[in-house]
Amino acid sequence: MNDNIPLISIAMATYNGQKFIIDQLDSITNQTYKNFEIIVCDDKSTDSTFEILQNYKTKYPLKLIQNYKNLGIVSTFENALKLCNGDFIALSDQDDIFFPEKLEILLNNIGDFYLIHSDSIIIDEFNKITFRSHFRKFKDINKKSFVDYLSGNNVTGNSILIRKELLSIALPFPKSIRIHDHYLALCASYYNKIILYPKPLQYYRQHLSNAIGIKKNSYETFLKNTRKDIKNYISFLKLFKFTDNEREIKIFLELKIAIVRGNYKTQFSILNNLKIKGFLRLYIVYLILNPIFPYRLRFNIYNFLNTLR
Repeated sequence: MNDNIPLISIAMATYNGQKFIIDQLDSITNQTYKNFEIIVCDDKSTDSTFEILQNYKTKYPLKLIQNYKNLGIVSTFENALKLCNGDFIALSDQDDIFFPEKLEILLNNIGDFYLIHSDSIIIDEFNKITFRSHFRKFKDINKKSFVDYLSGNNVTGNSILIRKELLSIALPFPKSIRIHDHYLALCASYYNKIILYPKPLQYYRQHLSNAIGIKKNSYETFLKNTRKDIKNYISFLKLFKFTDNEREIKIFLELKIAIVRGNYKTQFSILNNLKIKGFLRLYIVYLILNPIFPYRLRFNIYNFLNTLR
């Protein structure tokens, strides 16, 4: 290790990842940037993941802990983050593959931002490339403001590098948040401290066991996630963490409640193609998908929007 360059901590959460985890660990230990530590928190895996990690420690001195019971991905990442010693922290899933220069490029481009994230190349379980750009196919590249991130996320956890001071803002994670990467993006964007590196720096693996992914959700899953969003917004208001945007949070909360109570069907991602920002986007969702229209019409709109993702 070189004390003259910043230490980067790599926080990894694992759960039943025996099939791909060695590939990811090897991609980390083969980074061109050498001053890093690896912190792994296992969420009480029931396969051989923890044993693989214990054996890997003989090859590379990673710090390994295991939850006392299955806590879920958000709490597992939080436990790993609390053990990080670096001035900068990269997040790692168990089944992706980092490009060798990933850490070096992100560190060189983070500037004074709290969070930098990059594009990804999507691969399947056989390492076959399915999409050469996660952003071009699935993500809105124009998100910058806090309100942009309230409407949806374009940050994937496996692509980010953060300054450690962001943790003093973000931790502990609120109990109700859907996923940690979105919450970190919200915290960074609230202070106008988030930036995108537009090129891919990792292979993002998509397979049937992904906890989070790009697969299309059913309407039932959409409603379930909308209810989680409602809990998110309520917790934000109770925490007094984003006080400058309380009005916007309340508007989004009201819309999400209307979606659940009124049987709305929508996919926000399609509205990015309309080149419309801010509250006008919400009003379009409200007007087009209002429950006064027949259920079959709304159902068909939902299915049509899904085909355009």
